[in-house]
Amino acid sequence: MSGLIIVVDIKYDETSNRIIKVDVSYATDARQNDKDDRVDNLLTQQLSDFKQFNLFKKNLETLKALETMSKLIGPVDCFHCIKCISNDIKAIYEKELAATNGDVPKILTEGHGLPLFHVDRVGPSIAYWAPKHRITEIDWGIIKDIIIQGETHESFRSLHRMWISMEKSRTPHFFLPPDRHHYLLDDETDNEIEFIENYFLNPEMQFSLLPPLKFLQPQPKENSTIFSSALIEFVVWLDPPVYVSDNVARIIGNFAGVVNRGN
Repeated sequence: MSGLIIVVDIKYDETSNRIIKVDVSYATDARQNDKDDRVDNLLTQQLSDFKQFNLFKKNLETLKALETMSKLIGPVDCFHCIKCISNDIKAIYEKELAATNGDVPKILTEGHGLPLFHVDRVGPSIAYWAPKHRITEIDWGIIKDIIIQGETHESFRSLHRMWISMEKSRTPHFFLPPDRHHYLLDDETDNEIEFIENYFLNPEMQFSLLPPLKFLQPQPKENSTIFSSALIEFVVWLDPPVYVSDNVARIIGNFAGVVNRGN
C-alpha cells in the first residue's frame, strides 16, 4: 500500500502463509530517519491477527493523520509534539520511581501513572488504574524494567490507559519549537535567560509523590518568534471508556483545559 504521506510495505511468506513484517516508510527524510521500529512491530502483530485488524487500520489512520497535519496544516511537527509528551511522561515516571524506591504499583494508583508506548495504539499512553486483583497478579519486578526500556508486555492491556494523540482543532494552538524536547522544566540544566525572554511558565503543579514541577507554556511573549501555531490540538482517549454524566464531563474538561467540541 502506498501514498503521498506514508508507504506500508507488507512482507508475506507464501510458504508458511504468514505475514513476516510490516514496514512503514514516510514521505519526508526527516521522519524516515527518526522512525520507531516499535511501530512496525505493533503493526506486524496486528495485521497477523485477524481479531486486531480494526486496530491495524486505526493505527494507519493515526500515522497518516499526524503526517498529513504536519505537512498540510504545519509548520507544527505533530510527531515532535507527541515525542515531547512521551519524554515528559517518562521523565516524571523516573522521578516517581526514585521517590518511591521502585514501588511501581504505588505510582500506578497514587502517582502520575505508568508511561506506555505503542500498546494497541501507536504513540504514548499512560496506565492510570487497575483492579486490585490485577495489581496482585502482575510481576512488577519485571514490569519495572520493561517500562524503563519503553518496551511492551501483555499485562499492559489489562491496565486502564489514557492514549494521547493529536487531531485537527477549530482554534489555533501553540506548540514547542523543534529544539525543545520537554514541556517539563529541568531547573538544573535549562537556560533561564531563554525562558525569561520567550516562555511563560505554568504555575507549579503538585503531584502526590513529588515536589511541585514546572512546565513550559508554549505561548509567545511579546516579540518572541520561536513558536508556531496551527489548527491542531492534543486529544486523549480512555481505554476502557469511562462513562460519566454531562455535568461531570464538563467539570473534568474545564479542570483539564479541554474544549467541548460539541460531539
